[in-house]
Parts: sequence; structure tokens; C-alpha cells
Amino acid sequence: MGIPLPWPNGRRRTRGSCECGTPALGEKVIGGGRASAPEEALRSAIEYAERGLQVFPVHWPIVREDRVSCSCRARDCKDVGKHPLTRHGLKDATTDRRRIETWWGQWPMANVAIRTGAVSGLLVLDVDPRHGGAETLQSQIQSHGPIPETPRALTGGGGEHFYFSHPGGQVKSKNSAMPGLDVKADGGYVIAAPSRHKSGKSYQWQNFGSPNESPLAPPPAWVLRLVSHGIPNHPGALASGQRTRAGHGRLLLPAIIESGSRNDTLTRVAGKARSFGADTEEILAFLMAVNSRRCRPPLDAREIEAIARSVGRYAPPVSPPAVRLPSGLLVRPVGRSDR
Repeated sequence: MGIPLPWPNGRRRTRGSCECGTPALGEKVIGGGRASAPEEALRSAIEYAERGLQVFPVHWPIVREDRVSCSCRARDCKDVGKHPLTRHGLKDATTDRRRIETWWGQWPMANVAIRTGAVSGLLVLDVDPRHGGAETLQSQIQSHGPIPETPRALTGGGGEHFYFSHPGGQVKSKNSAMPGLDVKADGGYVIAAPSRHKSGKSYQWQNFGSPNESPLAPPPAWVLRLVSHGIPNHPGALASGQRTRAGHGRLLLPAIIESGSRNDTLTRVAGKARSFGADTEEILAFLMAVNSRRCRPPLDAREIEAIARSVGRYAPPVSPPAVRLPSGLLVRPVGRSDR
């Protein structure tokens, strides 16, 4: 049961909702020197909502008794300036302008949170350098190539948020997916510009600006593999019973791949993809989609990776044509200089 706290208009509230609209005596807002900060937060929240991104207000950092604290005024707050102000948190997220204006009228200094997942069509890769995220990201870039051009934000804590389009289906958020990397999708949210961080810095859009100004790129295959369970086949994937001609005959993917035939079926699928000229990464991306969509139960990701590596060792055809795999991936001859 929540702890009853006074409500200024005579009502009572419990922890989980807050009526802390302005700093109390002896408090000041971190990074709050700009008079335009509250108006900027409201304006940004409305712009995000107009883009179709669901938003809601969260607490903000303050200085209290000469130390950094949270507007929730809990002395032991572990999530300064990041936890929800509304009773139901991200479940209250909305694109309704009137509700957004009401929230920021009540809490003018509130930080802005964007709900991730299918509801907003958004998946975010959260890079935290304090836990090795910068090194992990660089390692993935060296292995898989650069991050595609997509909206990117610098966090107040010195990290980065890469904004991607949601792949569809149920993609659960995953914290610590790799050292220093979180994936925010269904059931998650991110703090967005121009919110303030306890460091005193603000969240800022980099490169192409906000999602309102630039299109969201699809997430790289290696990011999807971190949260592969529940991702449907990519657009253009085989429907149940649909056949595709490929080189030496036909490949039929059953609607359900039962236990006992999963490894054999996925190995044949990988072999067919390799005959098209797909490399190991492309094979793996397709197998992950087929595995999560059709295998009952899905194979462990490590088994899928082993299949892709094994099949990827075989030489492809000498001059494979550019073809479109059932997954919708455009496959080019291996060894092209632009890869």
C-alpha cells in the first residue's frame, strides 16, 4: 500500500503520482537557468506526439541541500530525473495534445519520456559508456559495419540513443543485452531531448535531428538478434505454404517447424540462402526471423548462430545473381567492394 502524501488541492496521493510542479524553498532545477526550458519541453513533447510517438512526463533533477536530488524528493532515489510522474507510468503515454498540455501545465519542469515499442513504431539502442557501451558498440561496428543513418541523441550522461523503426510484432525491451547496451522496445521508454540529466547536461539531438525531422532507419541485424524472440518475418517473407524457386528446385517452409525437425529445416534454409550468395550475417538474420516465427519452440540463438557459421563456410556460386530472398533481403554477390 502506498504512503499517503498531501495533495495541494485537498486530495491525497500515493507514491507513483506527483504534484511537485515547482521547486520548493531552497531547491533549484539542474540546468534550469534558461527561462525557456519549460516551454521547450512542452513544445518538444507535442512535436513528438505529432510524429506518432507516445510521450509522458517524468521527474527532473534538482539541487537540494547542496546535493543533486530528484524532484520526487526521496533522499534515496535511484533513478533521478527518469521515473514517471503519472500513476501508471508508460501506460499513461499518449499522443493526445490536450492531455500533454495538461501534464506540463501541472509539471512545467518535467522531463520528457517517449514510450518505445510498436505503439510508437520505435526501437532504441541505448549506449551507456559507463558500462563499456562505447567499446561494445565499436566492436559491433567493426564486425558488422557502420550504424545506418538514423536519428541519434546524445544523453545527459554522455551516452547515445540510436532511434530505429520498430520491426513489428512483439519485441520486448532488453537491458544489458550486451555490455553497456540496452535495447528499448515494447515495455520500455527513453528520456528525450531537451530533458535534463543529473549531471547538469541536457539530452540533445545529433546529426539528422529528431525523429520529427528525419526518417527512422530499420535496426541492424545484429541489434535485432539481441531481442530476436517474437520478431516476425521481414516484409515479403513466405506466407504459409508459399513456394519460391531458387536455383535447383523449390524450398517449402512449413507454417510450423516442430521440435525434431528444426535443425534440419533451418540448415536447408541456410543452404538455399547461401546458394543465392548470402553471407553469414544475412543468413543469420533470415534464420532468426524464421526461428522466432515458425519454430515450436524456437531454437536457442546459439544454435542458430552455429548453423549460419557452418553453412557460411561453404563457397557460394561463382557469379550469383542479385536476387531477393524470401525474407525480403536483397542479396548481392559476395565480395563486392561496397559491402
